Amino acid sequence: MTGDPLEHRLIQDYLKDLENEAAMLPTRTRRNLLAEIRGHLREAIAEGASGEADVRNLLDLAARTLGREQG
Repeated sequence: MTGDPLEHRLIQDYLKDLENEAAMLPTRTRRNLLAEIRGHLREAIAEGASGEADVRNLLDLAARTLGREQG
């Protein structure tokens, strides 16, 4: 990936869905959550997640982790 690693279509779709789901949270909480998730995604991509399969696995892991934290 070149440029901003979060520009990948799958990541953009995931972040948009996450932002929509987090809309009911207080503004500060929502912003912090999104910033933290973006940071984790950037770190994982920097560590080698590059192809579409890697990105899908990364997003699946993020969704499972978020589900555990909220559940």
